[in-house]
Amino acid sequence: MNRIESFRAGINSSTSSFRQIAQCYLAIFLLLQISVAGAIPVGTITTVAGNGTTGYSGDGGAAKSAALHNPQGVALDQSGNLYIADTYGHRIRKVSAATGVISTLAGTGINGYSGDGGAAASAMLNYPIAVRVDNSGNVYIADHWNHRIRKINAATGIITTIAGNGTGAFGGDGGGSTVASLNYPAGMAFDNAGNLYVADVNNHAIRKISTQGIISTVAGTGTSSGFSGDGGMATSAHLSSPYGVTVDGAGNIYIADSGNHRVRFVSVGTGQISTVAGNGNAAFNGDGGVATNSSIFFPYDMVTTVTGDLYISDGNNNRIRKVAAGTGIISTVAGTGTSGFSGDGGSSTSATIGFPTGLVLDISGGLYFADNSNSRIRMVNLGPSAVSIIAPSAPQTVAAASGILQATLSFTAPASNGGATIDSYTASCTAGGVTQTASGPSSPLTVTGLAGGTVYSCSVYAHNSVGNGVASAAVSVVPSSPVTAPTAPQSVSVTSGIQQVTLSFTAPASNGGAAIDSYTASCSGGGVTKTVSGANSPLTLSALTGGMTYACSVFAHNSVGNGPASTVVNVTPASPVTAPSAPQSVTITSGIQQVTLSFSTPATNGGAAIDSYTASCTVGGVTQTVTGTTSPLVVTGLTAGVQYSCSVTAHNSAGSSSATAGVSVTPSPSPSVGAEAVFYCAETLYSPVFNARVATVSSGDGKYFMRSYPSGWILGVTTDGAGFYFIPPAGSLTYLDTLANVSNAYCKPYGLGF
Repeated sequence: MNRIESFRAGINSSTSSFRQIAQCYLAIFLLLQISVAGAIPVGTITTVAGNGTTGYSGDGGAAKSAALHNPQGVALDQSGNLYIADTYGHRIRKVSAATGVISTLAGTGINGYSGDGGAAASAMLNYPIAVRVDNSGNVYIADHWNHRIRKINAATGIITTIAGNGTGAFGGDGGGSTVASLNYPAGMAFDNAGNLYVADVNNHAIRKISTQGIISTVAGTGTSSGFSGDGGMATSAHLSSPYGVTVDGAGNIYIADSGNHRVRFVSVGTGQISTVAGNGNAAFNGDGGVATNSSIFFPYDMVTTVTGDLYISDGNNNRIRKVAAGTGIISTVAGTGTSGFSGDGGSSTSATIGFPTGLVLDISGGLYFADNSNSRIRMVNLGPSAVSIIAPSAPQTVAAASGILQATLSFTAPASNGGATIDSYTASCTAGGVTQTASGPSSPLTVTGLAGGTVYSCSVYAHNSVGNGVASAAVSVVPSSPVTAPTAPQSVSVTSGIQQVTLSFTAPASNGGAAIDSYTASCSGGGVTKTVSGANSPLTLSALTGGMTYACSVFAHNSVGNGPASTVVNVTPASPVTAPSAPQSVTITSGIQQVTLSFSTPATNGGAAIDSYTASCTVGGVTQTVTGTTSPLVVTGLTAGVQYSCSVTAHNSAGSSSATAGVSVTPSPSPSVGAEAVFYCAETLYSPVFNARVATVSSGDGKYFMRSYPSGWILGVTTDGAGFYFIPPAGSLTYLDTLANVSNAYCKPYGLGF
């Protein structure tokens, strides 16, 4: 039995070169022709971890001073950190790229199975044979004797099982990977889509775990070992204890068909299988010839380069072999074929190594391998010609701008494109477990279909021919809700004016998510609608028909359009103000050098209050007027005995009415002292009758002074039969009602009674 068979659990890991390479800047290495380990000449071998002592020690110190226990798997993350499947130490170790310090990431050192759901460092592993790191930094472990694939979450450090139920058997294809059976899983690899491939050693098959967690078989029958099937479908072919698997940038699968001492190839386009290295003989020969004619002895792992070169850990030949792209010629790049440890600092082809297992290639051409028998991790500087493409680093300077149900992410290019042109970027926004994405060739990218008012965590990753790079740091954004038309304005009131109305209002309860840019007032009446727009309240509509009732409302407008109209208010604008009509029922009374005009209000005030009336009397082109607020009006300063034409006008804010029809009147004269009275004393029981002469003088206030003549006589009168008034002796004055009211007059000698 060879020593691979004695390990039973498969003493190697296989990792895909496209997902495990340190994130560096490719152009620098291409120019400087150096490896990540420093200025190491091309073709030189060196140790990067392990002191050659089998055991466990060194955490917290330099990796080269630590003790490892027959490590079989290696991996690199995009920051250049090195991960080691310390198989017989039942641990996963990590070497910091920044410091070179080693630590334990998972495992207690006691073999067994425990810890799912807890910290990985407290979990038990059972001969972890391979390790992988995805683009998000999550670490995957082929927990060989536990028949499981386990995962350490990069963010939490929590370990879980993602494939295998713990029973060493074959089963579960088409179902969930966690309920499927694996049988000593070993090498792992990711394709560009994120599907995980597993070398299922004792099932003699290559299994695939989709990104949805569904397991299937892509090569091998899963029932028996052997060698068959080249030229046919891979799922019908026989494999024998495959320990390694890798996937190139195109999606083709390479299999370390360890028990058949061959490397097999499954075409992504056809699914057909073929042999690309090894003739099936467990031996060493063929360098310088075609790889399919050479002998290899228990191939364990493989990596490919961007140019298509294939590197193989030829385990029992204690060599690293290379199959050149294009020619298919095989050669040795490390090891003499003798198991041992020597040669650090010198040519890799002159060094001795002991059963090389897991391989990984960094971006500078540094080929790392698990030197299993020497309990070391060693590195051969193959130079830039061997550089592998990796996924790009994360886009930089990511910023998110909120939009309506969308977010726009702007960014700058990654620090490294991974060695290949970036062909696309993908922006991703997640909230509540739901993710929306958008892809494009450059910044910015707009992610649509988001929920308004929800906080989203968004990031961007780049893609090249290898696959998706690591996502950028997340940024938060809250998309806005869709903009709608605003709701109706509120508290609408209306004020009527002359042929116009003014509508006042307050803003709508909602602007619809966008600024209101205008309001429009609308009034409809008589089949005609008038509108006016403005930026705010109030709004005045003019040129309406006075006296007509209008139905008026207001609506708001934003970038979406018009909102609904407010509640309708009815209003009747006033007609235009005109001069009033002429006063009515005009009567005129003549007085001494004056006339009194009485009247009633006009039939219409013209739409405005009458503020005054004017009475005017005209003769010979000369007019006398008087103005007042009510009837009657007395026009004075007239010429007695002359006939005047008199009228009245009304006035409001619009002007004066037409004059009433002219009424002719002749003012009375104002008699002089000594003038004879207009009446005579009546006959009384005293005789003889005396015809007294009575003079009148105007008092200026509508009454009259009277003096009796001749001396020694007095005048007694009644006014409308209402009583007596006495005129004292000549020379004295008294008031008397207007002559028009005198009904009787009595004359008596002074001193006699009536």
